[in-house]
Amino acid sequence: MPYTIATSQGIPTKQHMKSIIKLILICLGILVNPSCTTEEESGSVAFYTHIQALTNCGDFDVDIYINGELKGKLDRPILPIDSIPDCNSIDPLSILIVDLPVGVYDYDAQATCSEDLNESGEFSIVKNGCTVVNALEIGSK
Repeated sequence: MPYTIATSQGIPTKQHMKSIIKLILICLGILVNPSCTTEEESGSVAFYTHIQALTNCGDFDVDIYINGELKGKLDRPILPIDSIPDCNSIDPLSILIVDLPVGVYDYDAQATCSEDLNESGEFSIVKNGCTVVNALEIGSK
């Protein structure tokens, strides 16, 4: 049975045409809008440091900035000194994990005990990946 539109005299009314056009535009919007059809490409970065255990600076934090914006701080060092965490590590005082869109970012790490104890660098985020960054090392400026 063919599909017909209820109309007077077999011709769609102005109201029916408006409804059909709205439906078509909604369907096209869903098909064309990438946010409806794809996930954002993102990954993570995990910052850590051993610096608090290696310097004679008292208790202090290391503030982490990404592209000039403060993202968090490292309250404690990762121990033992030769350990390197991964992105599945759960230690919010020693590891700062930040989710970001795919791209290249600048970071700055600043120890709160000394203006001279800081480091800057660059890292990349890859889709569904995790980059691990030692934010502040001995010998850094």
